[in-house]
Amino acid sequence: MKINKFNQSGCYDPTPYEAFQNIDKEPAPLKGQVYIICQDVTEQEIYDIRAERFIRFALEKNKLPLLPRLNFRSFSESLDDQDELMLKRIRRSFMAQADEVWVFGKSISEEMMQDIRMARSKGKPIYHLTTTCEWLKGGVSHG
Repeated sequence: MKINKFNQSGCYDPTPYEAFQNIDKEPAPLKGQVYIICQDVTEQEIYDIRAERFIRFALEKNKLPLLPRLNFRSFSESLDDQDELMLKRIRRSFMAQADEVWVFGKSISEEMMQDIRMARSKGKPIYHLTTTCEWLKGGVSHG
């Protein structure tokens, strides 16, 4: 929207122009969603620090991070069969929304491998990164 510095009478009136310039502009939407796969570590504090690092990295790259293991970690430690099925459905839903998949860390657990297989079956591009958010050379594979 273009704001004129002159009013309807043609007189110079900078007040409306300056007011509109000071309005906080709505930030641009994030471009794409990324499903984050990372090693589950036994120490909660280390996991939380890493997860926060990965989330910040995704946001810096203008991506919406999807990390279901963090979102639902609180009840995932004592899952019965019904809860386990629900968590799998949630992971599949997040994966379906994702435009790409980022795998953090060089060591891949069986649980991580399940998510990687799911990404491959859906044809998602998969990028591999270190736990310090550095892209691994040749670290992309497409479903």
